[in-house]
Amino acid sequence: MLPRAAAAALAAALAVAPAAAAADAWPMAGHDAANTSRSAAVSAQGPALLPGWPTSALVGPPLVAPDGSVMLPAAEARGRIPTAIVNPDGTRRGTLPAGPLSAVGPDGRLYVWRTPARGVSAYTAAGDLIWLSSMQGLGPEASNGTLVPAPDGSVYASGPDGMVALDRSGGVRWRERWNVGDGGPLAVGPDGTVYLGVRRADAPMLVALGAEGGMRWQRTLGAPAIGLAVADDGTVIVVAGTSVLGFAPDGSERWAPASGPAPSAGATAEVGGMAIGADGTAYLTRPAVSRAGAVVDPGLVWALGPDGRVRWARRAGVVARARPIVGGDGTVYVGGRPLVALRPDGSRAWSFPPTSRNLVPQAIGADGTLFATSGPRTAGSAMLALAGPSARGTAPPLAGRRLVSGLRIRPSRFRMEGPASVCSAPGRGCRPATPLGATLGFTVRRDSAVQVVIRRACGGVVTRRAWRAGAGTTWTGLWDAANYRVLEPGRYVLTVRAAAGATRATTGPLRFTVVRSLRP
Repeated sequence: MLPRAAAAALAAALAVAPAAAAADAWPMAGHDAANTSRSAAVSAQGPALLPGWPTSALVGPPLVAPDGSVMLPAAEARGRIPTAIVNPDGTRRGTLPAGPLSAVGPDGRLYVWRTPARGVSAYTAAGDLIWLSSMQGLGPEASNGTLVPAPDGSVYASGPDGMVALDRSGGVRWRERWNVGDGGPLAVGPDGTVYLGVRRADAPMLVALGAEGGMRWQRTLGAPAIGLAVADDGTVIVVAGTSVLGFAPDGSERWAPASGPAPSAGATAEVGGMAIGADGTAYLTRPAVSRAGAVVDPGLVWALGPDGRVRWARRAGVVARARPIVGGDGTVYVGGRPLVALRPDGSRAWSFPPTSRNLVPQAIGADGTLFATSGPRTAGSAMLALAGPSARGTAPPLAGRRLVSGLRIRPSRFRMEGPASVCSAPGRGCRPATPLGATLGFTVRRDSAVQVVIRRACGGVVTRRAWRAGAGTTWTGLWDAANYRVLEPGRYVLTVRAAAGATRATTGPLRFTVVRSLRP
């Protein structure tokens, strides 16, 4: 059971009608049990940042509640992985300490992978434990698998050695044992049929299972399935290597295997991510390919119509190896440098100014806020929030005349580790009032070698870290910039140095304070 304050924070964030949670929130990585990566909410119409963002230290994709609260699997100091509850303004409200939150069910239940026991826990929206379920038989890395709550209350989980169907009480309804590979893929169709990519030694397959268990049909694939989604009309769309296949709900072939335009010489044609539009169009990406520092192929985003024919293709800069996501008006958000928003016909609606790392769209909130991560999902990642149609945002930072500029840290007073802050009603009586961790940002005008130096306010260098940063803005967690060192309580000064050819520049100093952890 959660502490009372954390339970109150979770209840406030998730006390919503089940239908609203299913339709407008972003309750799991692929948005819904069909894995469409499509929201009903109309999202960002331009690259405007919401005040208070970005935030940092996340290690997994966010989940979004209908009230705008964002739940982030967050790497805290020394390897802990709780789930942070973040307010719409980017401030932290509380923490779910049970483990990384994997999904929110249509009834508001919270589902968490329990890594030591390789099982699943279910909690109420208030944070009270409902049940624990052992997942023995799914393999040693089952916690890296796929977990999908279905609309009927069932929970399906897959791991390297098979999958299970759990009922609302956490009991095992049925189990299938296959070598499915690390993490899936798994999707549930409108009629309750469960589709699973199976990585068998003799031949990879797509299998269809009834909601009560039992094989309905199976089809051999030319390569292991790396993507799987179900369109609203029941068409099952599978990404297998370089091909995209479409199957009718009865397992018959809906179209011949399709592929995007040929890649550049020496580049791979393997498909990356996929999202499904309301009309059944599949939007797919092919990752960029670089060798020896040179871009061999810039990557591709393309649209495959419900008839299996390519409608359009666009080389939209460096496309990140991540799924696109689709808003309620059909806008397709595609990650890369820069992040781009495409209209359903493939024309560009807008793009985000360059960042030093790929900017990858992850989720859309009920109010249309677009959440995107900058960088890989590690402790150094940062999450940005772009304003939806009804919210006001600010223009993204642009590089000025100086080589490095715009140094900022938010907040300037924080904790590096310790018990989580829970402040559902901030004010004089709220303790502790300081959040955990901070986000560092700066902008470089050209690709540069950068170095972050942290000193004691009245002493020598504590830590420094150097890396190459691309032109644009870098957002990163301070823990990452501090070379994963936990800073002791005290006052510090931070500077950033940049070098591009013969040009040298320094920005800062920037002062910040690490406070002592406050015990509840």
